[in-house]
Amino acid sequence: MPRDSRPFTGSCPSVVAAVVVGLTIVGSAACPVLAFPAAKAPKKGWSATESALKKAIVSRQFSTAIALVSELAQTGDPRGFEIIIENALGGHDYELDRHAGKMVATARDPRIREVVFKKIAGGAGYKAKIILLAVVKRWPDDPEALAALHGALGSRRKEVVFAALRWVRELRRPDDSLPALVDALAKWERKSQGRVYFDLKRTLEALTGHDLPMSADWKNYLKMRKTGKKPKKRRTKGKTVLYKPPTFFSVAVNSDRVLFVIDVSTSMNMRDTVVEEPVRKKSQNGPRGRTKVVPGNSGKTTAPRTIRRQVTRLERVKLQLIDTVNTLPAHVRFNIVSFSHQLGHFEAPNSLVNATAATRERAIAWIRNLKANGVTRTDKVIEHSFLSSEIDTIMLLTDGAPKDEQNRLIPPESVLDVARVNNRFRKTRINTIGFAQAGGRMKKFVLDLAKQNDGECVLLE
Repeated sequence: MPRDSRPFTGSCPSVVAAVVVGLTIVGSAACPVLAFPAAKAPKKGWSATESALKKAIVSRQFSTAIALVSELAQTGDPRGFEIIIENALGGHDYELDRHAGKMVATARDPRIREVVFKKIAGGAGYKAKIILLAVVKRWPDDPEALAALHGALGSRRKEVVFAALRWVRELRRPDDSLPALVDALAKWERKSQGRVYFDLKRTLEALTGHDLPMSADWKNYLKMRKTGKKPKKRRTKGKTVLYKPPTFFSVAVNSDRVLFVIDVSTSMNMRDTVVEEPVRKKSQNGPRGRTKVVPGNSGKTTAPRTIRRQVTRLERVKLQLIDTVNTLPAHVRFNIVSFSHQLGHFEAPNSLVNATAATRERAIAWIRNLKANGVTRTDKVIEHSFLSSEIDTIMLLTDGAPKDEQNRLIPPESVLDVARVNNRFRKTRINTIGFAQAGGRMKKFVLDLAKQNDGECVLLE
């Protein structure tokens, strides 16, 4: 029987199939056979249309490619959608990807969805898989869609895993997703603890409100969840040490492939009033683990005064960055880029180095020599940050809205577009730290940049 006229035999939830326009139901009432009307092949035929689509993409005639995708989608045939997925969803052009993805997402024929699920499981490149994961996220009522997201957690490409985890968090279906997440965590916690490991824990916490240390604790939680009891943390046996990631201005460095991006524009020389917690003196004879205030001459305990001091923003950042670098474990690979209208690098551009003791010492010396001068070319440094394929996390600190060399404001939307285009398939997380004193435009920019790139934003007082 020709491919375009084969009947689709559905399993007996046939309600999903019944929404397909033009569907004919035949067979018994107990288990009907779903017979789809034959769809017409493109005017030139499947092979000729596929060849024309490939030629248009290679020659970068993307408007022609978009028209061919529309023609293939209008056939309503699974073969047409196979051609779309195999050729158009490859990251060749942003608009082509969007159009092809939209055509696939609006398909309601279960046969076409079956093609999508098979391509996610295997047979498609990682860029196509990332687009298809965004497609199935739009089918929340289809149980196979969530199963496809869970299956993607086992991908060898961490970019695919990052995309799947983000959609799992947004769908918020804990009863369906928790077992798959716990199984994935059990595999990744035996490896070096990089961003996939931390993203799995982050997703589990987002879906449950609990922060448990290991997969064994989560398995116990799943058992207790069924009975309605509160989870209990299991005691780790032997010399198991749970790794606590370092932080940069309270943002956890949940990655072993990280780039620190530091604003050194002239405005970083501005002085801000910093309120510091008072340092209490400890009694040498006081109980271990407790702090005892030494009384004054009157014999009465006096409350220490709050310490306020004026420091430049750059000085404040240097001290914090030195503390962060000092606590990076040796398995973490990192680099530091300073930016104004010019870029400076701790290590060679587009490379990362292990945080050995010697490397940390060199990095601290480099940080201490940073000077503030120039304008805030955030667009340049963001584009530059994606040149290294190793990086999966960026920690960006800035105190101003993007500006060019003439000190004119660069539209924040254009900078967000730079990140969007470069990060479509990288799925690099961008965490942002901004100075609240710098104004509303800067605050909105860093908030939007973090949100767009699955990151966290912190505003410093």
